[in-house]
Amino acid sequence: MKYSVIIPAYNERSTIRRCLDSVLPQLPDSAEVLIIDDGSDDGTVEILREYAAKYPGLTLVEKPNGGVSSARNAGLAMAKGEYVLFVDADDAVRDDYFAVLDAALEGSPDMLLFGKHIMGASGAVRRSCGRGHTVAGRERTARFVSKCLRRQVLNLITTKAFRREIIEESGLRFDERLDIGEDKAFAFAFSLKAESVKKIRDELYYLSVDDPNSLSRRKRDRLCESVLTEHRIMSDRLLASDIPESGKRAYEKALNYSFYRSAYTVVGELNKFDLTKAERREKTREILEAFSQEEGFEPKDIGCAALACPVRNKKVRLMDCAMRCCTKRGRL
Repeated sequence: MKYSVIIPAYNERSTIRRCLDSVLPQLPDSAEVLIIDDGSDDGTVEILREYAAKYPGLTLVEKPNGGVSSARNAGLAMAKGEYVLFVDADDAVRDDYFAVLDAALEGSPDMLLFGKHIMGASGAVRRSCGRGHTVAGRERTARFVSKCLRRQVLNLITTKAFRREIIEESGLRFDERLDIGEDKAFAFAFSLKAESVKKIRDELYYLSVDDPNSLSRRKRDRLCESVLTEHRIMSDRLLASDIPESGKRAYEKALNYSFYRSAYTVVGELNKFDLTKAERREKTREILEAFSQEEGFEPKDIGCAALACPVRNKKVRLMDCAMRCCTKRGRL
């Protein structure tokens, strides 16, 4: 078994057929699909049973609702493939998904990164993850992945393939305390164990932002708390890792940059809510206070220091105005 594709599903009746119709017709004999119904109550599970009866390569697991991390962990416990991939039930994959993966994984990298199409009302936006590149060795891998972390390439779990042997040897699972940021925390923890990483330009994944309940569209009122927890978890993982010291320093710089970059995202999230200017700025003040009180994320370079300055100095009006502008321009 070469591939295990894990698909968590919770109340995805309107999109699940599109997802499965993109994956299953091209499924090779060397791949399995593990779809985890996480306690759906909208008819999703009846659709999944229909597909499970039709496609022998699909295994359906029905479990009580526990969140996306719990569902993915249930899939990891069953996976048999050499590589693990994740697909979300409201998204889809390109029609040559497995063919491109076969070619890209010939060198057996521990982790593969690929690009995505962002599907929305205005059409598709293609997002590669940069030029093709391969690195080997823990120190070089650390430097390479730290650049990916700064550029937010690690944020999406569905644009990566992971060697399952490393997952199992490390006892790696999604942190079920997180319902936001679990993707980045998992990819980061995996990279600390990886010996090689490959990146390709191909946009194999179709990320849908049409659904108002999708992560990019829905209101996330616990975002600040989740982001802080996510970065604490990653920091603890880094401190406990055994990677070479120069690699650890590269990761630390990137993690601190990610920390302050996330403060801007959390402030920008306020624009999804119906708040007055005074209410929005008061919540901005609370967010900056929470980020500035965290220990262990001191800026390690000029770029991070510039990013951190408005956060650490609680420049409420500046942050509010900047994020209002970015939201209006569609940059968040």
